[in-house]
Amino acid sequence: MNSKIFYKLNKKNAFEYIIIKGHANYAESGQDIVCAAISAITNGTVNFIEKNYKNYCKISYLSAELSIYPKNDNKDCQLCLKLMLYQLENIANYYPSHIVLYKM
Repeated sequence: MNSKIFYKLNKKNAFEYIIIKGHANYAESGQDIVCAAISAITNGTVNFIEKNYKNYCKISYLSAELSIYPKNDNKDCQLCLKLMLYQLENIANYYPSHIVLYKM
């Protein structure tokens, strides 16, 4: 199994949601650089959003799953999510067997 990122954009090209599921399984736990990169990007983004834009996103955590649902089209919050997705796309380009993005 690999990490899967599902996202949906509306007609204005704004995120309706981003869902990140699973583990990269690039290496053993504690040695998985792909999983570490995904975690660093997503945790940094989520921490920033929760500090600065918590009224604009609903964020939920489950075991090996992170869901982000923007509540409106706040441009700054949307920009944070676009940056996060861009970084995840870069990782997916280098490790396509371990992280896959799905535009819904």
